[in-house]
Amino acid sequence: MRRVRVCLPFFRLCLAGCALTRALCMVAVLCCAPAVAAGFSQMAVKRLFAPPDEVLSGRIALPAPERTPTVSRVLALSAAFGPSTGDPRIVVAAFSFDHAGGVIRLLPLGVGASEWRASIETAESGGVAIELNGWDERAPLRVAESIGTQSAFGLDEATRAYEMDVTAGRCIVRLFAPAEHRGRSAALVVEDASPDVAVAHLRDRVQRVGEPVELVVGGVTPFGPATSELLGRGAGQLRAVVVDDMTVRWSDGRVEGGRVLGEDGRGRWIVRTGPAVAGDAHVCVQMRVHGLDGRWRPRTILYSTRVAAGPSLDRGRGTARISADPTVPGWWHVDLPVSLSAVTDTNEVVFAAAELWAHGGGRARCLGWIGGLASVEQADDHPFGATAAFVRLGCAAAHLQLGPDEGIGLRAVRLHARDGWVPLDLRGSMAVDVGDALLGIADARRASASAHDWCGIPGIATVPTPTGLGEQSGFLPAAGAHALVLTHGYCADANTWPMSQFGGDAWQYVNASQNMSNDVFAVDIALRGREFKSYGVVGHSQGGAAALHLHAFYWSGLDWAGAGRLIQAVGTPFEGTALAGNLAALGEIFGVQCGTNFDMTYDGAAAWLSTIPTAPRSRVYSYTTTFTNNPFVYDYCNIVSDFFLTDPEDGVVEDWSGHFVGGNNMGLKTGWCHVSGMRDPDQTLDGARNAVMNAQGAR
Repeated sequence: MRRVRVCLPFFRLCLAGCALTRALCMVAVLCCAPAVAAGFSQMAVKRLFAPPDEVLSGRIALPAPERTPTVSRVLALSAAFGPSTGDPRIVVAAFSFDHAGGVIRLLPLGVGASEWRASIETAESGGVAIELNGWDERAPLRVAESIGTQSAFGLDEATRAYEMDVTAGRCIVRLFAPAEHRGRSAALVVEDASPDVAVAHLRDRVQRVGEPVELVVGGVTPFGPATSELLGRGAGQLRAVVVDDMTVRWSDGRVEGGRVLGEDGRGRWIVRTGPAVAGDAHVCVQMRVHGLDGRWRPRTILYSTRVAAGPSLDRGRGTARISADPTVPGWWHVDLPVSLSAVTDTNEVVFAAAELWAHGGGRARCLGWIGGLASVEQADDHPFGATAAFVRLGCAAAHLQLGPDEGIGLRAVRLHARDGWVPLDLRGSMAVDVGDALLGIADARRASASAHDWCGIPGIATVPTPTGLGEQSGFLPAAGAHALVLTHGYCADANTWPMSQFGGDAWQYVNASQNMSNDVFAVDIALRGREFKSYGVVGHSQGGAAALHLHAFYWSGLDWAGAGRLIQAVGTPFEGTALAGNLAALGEIFGVQCGTNFDMTYDGAAAWLSTIPTAPRSRVYSYTTTFTNNPFVYDYCNIVSDFFLTDPEDGVVEDWSGHFVGGNNMGLKTGWCHVSGMRDPDQTLDGARNAVMNAQGAR
């Protein structure tokens, strides 16, 4: 538990407006914040402020769970290879399902999938097994084959997708493999052209250890990028569903069944797991959706969520406190009381936020929103008590101007875990103890706006850095230079930005084959880039989100960059990707991928983005790409992810997710995919776009 702060006294000078003082403060931030290399343990964090219009518009609010659903148009089944009847050199995995008929696609997944033999028995074939690879034209089924990579969920191997037209009824698919596959897992994904999809969302954003996880599952028409928007508005055509089975795989490896609690009166069902354990959880719901044509279609929801351990808001001491900082004129602390649990020591830094509201005379007035990373603290002389725990936010007194009859209260108070930004606790409102501080707040005069008006002043607060970060792999630019940092994404085995297409001040960030939260990724960029005076970022995939995270929540070289585009992102899932949920769950079956990354699920991305004000958002320039569209062939970037994403997409990121409100949308470009090995070239190799980003990037 942190009781003291470091590196603070010098930062008090930062209130002065002269250029020399700001330059000295820049040096202090860069020396104090990169703590690992210098032997410190703290990193300077920002105290965020968003004006009332961002609160009233809902931009800075945690969206309701139904606004970030997992949507499925597929059936996903898994089985282990076992003995076959006949040849002992062959093992078989069998899958059986009922289907409404029409055009379907079958996608086998697993190690060696491209070499497996496959057969299908349908009502149309009269019980005759038809071999799918090398199919016979005399067979009653016309089958089209496509070959693609399984890299979307971590296997650098190919697989085959089969497309055919079948009649309604029972389908049995068998996969045949050499005997050495005995005991290995295989999966089969089945897709049809129906617009009827299954949807699921959390019943509550907060998931606590020892309590069940509850999902709301249902069906809706139509399917497409607007599905979540329709659900959020209560629009779309709801479809009846039947839940057939539910299982959950916890982070400790246990697989348990779940319970169906009942129907909610609107055709949706509530399903519940057993007591949750800390870590990632993969929920699998097998269900049927009653379609527009009156037929039932099988669907599988693969839902990934995270259960985090950490402090909660203290209901017993339900009053926050505002007090003046005695060493920084015009700065006010806002302390939130928290309760500690037996596992709080594993997560002593949290993100906290709250809306500020003035009230009096029978009316309420929004003053703005505050937030930031904060250590859980105790102080011997704190009014909460020597043993009471709290987290400290703050803002300039200029933001807290009150009328003579007004008081202050907090709304939408929340805590998020630092790792993954998982909501730890939410509270609708909280009273505030201000005491004599009201006089000072009422008399405050708003200072002129500055470039840092949204993020406080350097050095007001620091937090410990994660350990083991910041190991340097060498610089191309000279130490002390103004650089353009090129970052890769999640689980990348290399940085594929071509250095020849960027200037001599460009530097490639490399930390290969890692699964890092946005927070850890951001801190690692800051620590590795500590020798630069300033820098901008060109980020690929999660690297773009990590750069925005760094700019929003920490003081770093990004804050001292010159003119130009501060953060340029290509193929970044700012609003999440199905690959972080659906395909992460499939990857668990085979023990591949680098693991689930909650920050990049639709839920995790929504929670994270809801804590970033417009000011840092406006410094991001986002690009997206998609495959070349040929009307005469089956087009995709990645044959596996195509079953889970909505067009246009780059094999990992959907176009709608690669941009966000408040950022700068630089458009969608055709003919480029997310990484190498997909149908079209790697988007990081686009020389024309790279030339623009190199010229426009801030340093």
